[in-house]
Amino acid sequence: MLIWEIRKLCTRFTLLALLILFVLNAASVLLVYGGDGGERGRTIRAARDELLDEYLNDRPAYEADLAAYREKEAAYEDWVWNGDGAFVWVNDKIDLEDYGDRALWRDVNTEIERAETYNADLAHALREAYARLRDLGDRRGEYAYEYQVNVILRYEALADMMIEPQNIYGWNEFFSLAAPAVFLTLAMILLGAQIFLNEKQARFTGILHVARYGEIRTRLAKIGALFLCSAVLTAVFSLTPLLLLYFTTGLSDPSQVMQALKDFEFCPAKLTIRDALFITLSVRTAVVFALSLAAACVGSLTGSAVLTGGVTLVFLGISAVSKEHRRPRPLLL
Repeated sequence: MLIWEIRKLCTRFTLLALLILFVLNAASVLLVYGGDGGERGRTIRAARDELLDEYLNDRPAYEADLAAYREKEAAYEDWVWNGDGAFVWVNDKIDLEDYGDRALWRDVNTEIERAETYNADLAHALREAYARLRDLGDRRGEYAYEYQVNVILRYEALADMMIEPQNIYGWNEFFSLAAPAVFLTLAMILLGAQIFLNEKQARFTGILHVARYGEIRTRLAKIGALFLCSAVLTAVFSLTPLLLLYFTTGLSDPSQVMQALKDFEFCPAKLTIRDALFITLSVRTAVVFALSLAAACVGSLTGSAVLTGGVTLVFLGISAVSKEHRRPRPLLL
């Protein structure tokens, strides 16, 4: 019955709609990161990798390059302030229209400094939290006291973690993509809206209700079909952008810790990028499956796939408007 329920979902209209959503999902990534943008990203990535490799493996050469750059930058700033004669800035490492040596050294130094200071900053934050607890005394239940306790509980396990100076690329873009979730949600609304409608529109539900096992087995088969579709479509809609990013901007080593990503610097768990990818796909599958079941329940009550899709989209719109956009925040000590 499970295979039969999946086959009933695979109508020409459904497959065509899924194909359109899949193409739109891929196009949303290519429009931003493909073409010239992808070539630009690869050029910048290669320059950053080369400079970081020099920092890690040939420190004297790196220091010499850094000294030469600072000397040129000082001469440029002196010219800006005094305005004597003419000054021509020549990029030695990378020379793109909107990205040159100044941007390259700034970005690489940012990665180096963050890697070198992350552990020290975290240790300092924990010392501050312990000191404030001592100053506050035994004031359990109060906001200031519980906040410091929460900081210690969340970040003490990370006190010995180090971030390697490495150029992280591709993963920041992937985890910030909103398009896959949107198109995946639309796809599952499409499937969920019609999962219980075939029998109802054919006026076959009465027979299923009086059958000894028909109703239970049919419902279980439908739920199983929705779960399989949720898992497969989540993987397809999520991993396709990841594959496209691999061929455009590229992907760095996924064994790096999650804190190496700019938007997840204050992640309170010891996770690698690979772990975070697995958790993201698992949670997205569960959420999409739950949403599909909700759409299926609305469809069984309304008896209309169009009305079901409309009600679900309105609900999603209200949720999107009312939901606060949250980003990882630094420790507020």
